[in-house]
Amino acid sequence: MRTEIFTDGSFDEQTRTGGWAAVIVRAASGQHPAKTSKETEFRALIEAVKMAEGPCTLVSDHEGIVRTAQLGKVPVWCKDQWEELYAAMAGKDVAFE
Repeated sequence: MRTEIFTDGSFDEQTRTGGWAAVIVRAASGQHPAKTSKETEFRALIEAVKMAEGPCTLVSDHEGIVRTAQLGKVPVWCKDQWEELYAAMAGKDVAFE
């Protein structure tokens, strides 16, 4: 797994103040035997939660998964994946967008 770090700094000549930021992005990818696209969406979310060492926000383009996760529900569809996701989230501060 490769860690990417994005940095930037700025300075205001008039106020003589400045600021900086460093954003660390850890990326991972892989293949997973799946029967549906939803299963691969879940795999991405599950692996992301496992990588998170602190509070995190998961951003997904799958609106149905995001809405359901925000409500904390476990629907009938992909029940095993929901349970695995929620188990990975246990004790962590995870938000969904």
